[in-house]
Amino acid sequence: MQRKAESDFYDLRTMGEFPTTHPRIIGLTGGIGSGKSTVRRVLAAFGVPGWSADDAGRAVYRNHPDLRRWVADTWGADLLIRDDAGRDVDVDRRALGHIVFQNPAALAALSKRIHPLVAAAFATWRLAQTQREAPPTWVVREAAILFESGTDRDCNVTLNVEAPESERIERVVRRDGVSREAVRHRMNQQWTDLQRRGHADWTLHNGMRDELLPQIEAFLEGLPVDTL
Repeated sequence: MQRKAESDFYDLRTMGEFPTTHPRIIGLTGGIGSGKSTVRRVLAAFGVPGWSADDAGRAVYRNHPDLRRWVADTWGADLLIRDDAGRDVDVDRRALGHIVFQNPAALAALSKRIHPLVAAAFATWRLAQTQREAPPTWVVREAAILFESGTDRDCNVTLNVEAPESERIERVVRRDGVSREAVRHRMNQQWTDLQRRGHADWTLHNGMRDELLPQIEAFLEGLPVDTL
């Protein structure tokens, strides 16, 4: 596990640096196949609820008919998924990804539509956490492009997950059933490990030879003890 140098890092025990609004936000990021979702689930087991931008991104197509129609008008109605009655209910995200990840302008146009909706979904989810019988002090906001999108500005602490590129590629090939070339192309659309590491407060290493759980425990121990 790598932590930023003290001169470049918030003192997590000095809460004057942070907004007082609860719950505070752990921004969780990492390249495709690095194991972000695994870290989110482990943190949830430690009592820190987690939210996934990728899951929210899937839901926005189902929840926003205007977005589906815009996708169809822009790239073709064959991208729409229809129910038995012929009504469009979702978007074929894999087919859409084949289009936008080959075209930076198309990706930017889609991101401009998607990001505000995903941000609103997180705000709604976070508000719901405050209404629980025992509201959490911290929540996790997982996003692959946390830094690229500027979402890290809303976070109190940022946590980056890394793994060797070859292992990440194999994980995604097995998980998504896509080619290695397709995975490498996705990687090229994201920041490098070096870029994320330079912006993150903490970095966890999740390769086959790394022990992830002790790193997560050390991260939690670094959070203010009066808020765990």
